[in-house]
Amino acid sequence: MLSKPTARTIYPDARSMPKIALPMGRRAQKSGYPQAVQELKQQTRRLLDLPDDVTVSISELTCRDPGCPDVETVVAVLREGQKPAIARIHKSILEVRLDELKAALNRSLSSHDLVFRPRTGDPDVDQ
Repeated sequence: MLSKPTARTIYPDARSMPKIALPMGRRAQKSGYPQAVQELKQQTRRLLDLPDDVTVSISELTCRDPGCPDVETVVAVLREGQKPAIARIHKSILEVRLDELKAALNRSLSSHDLVFRPRTGDPDVDQ
């Protein structure tokens, strides 16, 4: 008869460990999510007039801690040899509007020598 595992149970190899499901892992992707990520990347590139060698990363994070927003979109601008510039928007990727992206970039990225350099006549930036 097997004994019930405790917090101090040591398993000599992985085959003897009990199998449990962890609440981690990929969530089901929402409809339109990949397109929204690409759109936010393109808007960020246009707003900051970023060259092709600069990476823009868009992530959606969830938080269960008290006082923390349930979900936030994180926009990271990664330039070689420099500290990442991070902007946070307390909404899901699918809910972020252009004016909210502009405001978050303006608040967070000015300390990283990134400024708005919108291309004139760009309908996505002139909104």
